[in-house]
Amino acid sequence: MNTRGQSGENRNTNREKCEKWAGLIFLVAAAGMLILSVRLCLADGIWYDELFTMGLTGKSFQELTTLTARDVHPPFYYYYVKAVSWLCMMVFPGADAVILGKICSVLPLFGLAAYAVTKVRKHFGWLCAGLFLFCVVSMPNLPQYTVEIRMYTLAMFLVTAAFLHGYEVVCRMVGPYGEVKEFRLLQPETKSNKGRKSRKIDWILLAGYGIMAAYTHYFAAVAVAMVYLFLLIFIIIQGCKAGKLNIKESGIKNWFLCVLSSVIAYLPWMFVVVRQMAQVKESYWILPLTWRTFGSCVKFLMKPPFGSGAFQVAAAIVLFAVYVGLLLYILWKNWGNEEEVFLMLAGTGGLAGLVLFGFAASFLLRPVFIVRYMLPAAGCFWLSFSFFVSRAVREKRLLWPILLLVLVIGIGDFRWFRNDETWRRVRMEEVQEALAQIGPEDIVITQFNQVQGVVGYYLENDMYLWNAEPEELICDIFENKYFALSSSDELKKWVEEGKRVWFIGNKEADLLKEWEEEGIFSEERQEFMLEVYWATLYRLYLDEG
Repeated sequence: MNTRGQSGENRNTNREKCEKWAGLIFLVAAAGMLILSVRLCLADGIWYDELFTMGLTGKSFQELTTLTARDVHPPFYYYYVKAVSWLCMMVFPGADAVILGKICSVLPLFGLAAYAVTKVRKHFGWLCAGLFLFCVVSMPNLPQYTVEIRMYTLAMFLVTAAFLHGYEVVCRMVGPYGEVKEFRLLQPETKSNKGRKSRKIDWILLAGYGIMAAYTHYFAAVAVAMVYLFLLIFIIIQGCKAGKLNIKESGIKNWFLCVLSSVIAYLPWMFVVVRQMAQVKESYWILPLTWRTFGSCVKFLMKPPFGSGAFQVAAAIVLFAVYVGLLLYILWKNWGNEEEVFLMLAGTGGLAGLVLFGFAASFLLRPVFIVRYMLPAAGCFWLSFSFFVSRAVREKRLLWPILLLVLVIGIGDFRWFRNDETWRRVRMEEVQEALAQIGPEDIVITQFNQVQGVVGYYLENDMYLWNAEPEELICDIFENKYFALSSSDELKKWVEEGKRVWFIGNKEADLLKEWEEEGIFSEERQEFMLEVYWATLYRLYLDEG
């Protein structure tokens, strides 16, 4: 009786059970976070960037497309929010548009959950699946986008889905021992080439997700381009290893057809892209990049927002070291396994390539990259990390503390996000209390365009921006709503005519002192925080003396 072999089998069985239970723990934690995110969607506060989404999705598809062409983003995300909101309104008439917009940001994460428990689990096991979903929901700076009415979670879902289908293509190119498979896609499906049809579906879904991603965010288009680039490199290497690089059988033909179909599908928008690039070249709000921005990228991905400053830096350094160390170690251990090498290099390299592209474009054109533009590739990045950890845990039990580190950072990060969102809900009640003092016929003057835009969303009143022009696109989205004002005489005339005039600006702003010199005085009514903007409400009046 071979007791040593039986003992080894028992150890493997126990290890597999432990991995499965660990994966289920991460899955349950991630599911709980997603449910909490849905609950947090019930808050109706927005900030300036979200104002564009709310305004654009209230337009017809034709108007939406025309207005988006004047912005710096493609239109698919706005189509998506408009369609989902319309369907929800059919079921729940009168539902709050802001809440629906926030729910639209959570839904793509449920899509990633579906991929986690199907494709990711099938290929890499329960631990990798659970860890992957946990990371994309809870790692630093990711939770806040689950309820932000912007396109980042949708872009992350589309890029990650394209990446997973690209991986499926890779798996069908490589046999169980690294031998290259031949593709005869024109032959009918038989037992000998079973899976041909699903391969074609993977190519189609790769192209479809990629096109939608490119129409969602331009850096999502870059992330998908990185997937295609790594896939092409893999195809060429596999063809060279097999001693033949037949265009039809190697996969290059399918790759080329996917790229060609993507380019053709994107051609209608390319004219807009050229115009938007010219607009960005003239003026854009992003600050110049420096070499320190590379460090900011690492901080954005790995620095937790909770705890002391020393803890935050230490946690980021440890997590980064773990990521790089495990990448190199698992690459070395699995170098002969081509599909897993593709997963690791493309998942990590895709995000790195996106950052390098952002830097190159910023230096050649003008600054166009900020750290949150990494989000479309973040799903692939954390999928690779989850694979490293699951493989490392399988080999060395001492690496279980890494799972504990990820669990602590993820739960702490999401808890910080939940507390921040809860605090904002309380603050929003103060905002409603302050704005309730303003009557429908009153005149409202603001000091900053962001405050003007957001306050105007909640009030029916005309909104005046003092001594500056409101953003032209916002004025066109919300017609006859936002105006400029720079005349103290006109302001004084309104007050003299008995109109109630309100000012929303900085507490004890210098502007108030300037008005006092002209006989216009202010009475402070209430200080409040509107999402990310602190402001104070003042009632303006004339000196009766």
